[in-house]
Amino acid sequence: EMTVEKDCAVAVFDIEKAGAPTIEPRFETKFWVETISSSIMKQWEENSTPQLPGSELELKLPPINSYIPTNFELKPLPADDSSHPLLNCSVKVCIGNGKKMQWYPACVIKFKTEKNNHLLLLHFEDEHEQWYTVDSNIVDTDADAIDAGFESSFDNGKVKFKVTAVPREGEGIVFSYGDADHDYDVEDGVAFPPI
Repeated sequence: EMTVEKDCAVAVFDIEKAGAPTIEPRFETKFWVETISSSIMKQWEENSTPQLPGSELELKLPPINSYIPTNFELKPLPADDSSHPLLNCSVKVCIGNGKKMQWYPACVIKFKTEKNNHLLLLHFEDEHEQWYTVDSNIVDTDADAIDAGFESSFDNGKVKFKVTAVPREGEGIVFSYGDADHDYDVEDGVAFPPI
């Protein structure tokens, strides 16, 4: 049985005319199967096609949002964020302190090239940072050659350094400021923490 309400056909289900229900085997839910007439199918197809609203409704699209990105291309890394085998390594740097030389722990946090010089930015334990020129003997050093214990110098041999820890593949900066051979040596009581 069909009733028409405001340009819309509504089918009214009559349980007495429908007959016995079918029972779904797993949950034992009752349901009825009924053939949909071709006139209703045609009406559904007509209503499913996209139609613009009438001009009397004054509906319109909102203005374009300039904050929604449209370009998802990756930008190249800046020149001062290039890669170097010592990047993210922990080092001890031998610096003159008065009349004697002392070793200070630091980590390499940045690399850049400037006027044919390769520069590394070191972050020291006391929070200050300083740029050093990489000596020519390690400019083209392969990453596989850099390991804990690797020694060389900065600033044309004026500043010696020794690598104390190297990051693993995909790992960020390694802070290894203590004298321990391993990061857990202090926790395990094998070595004293840095002072």
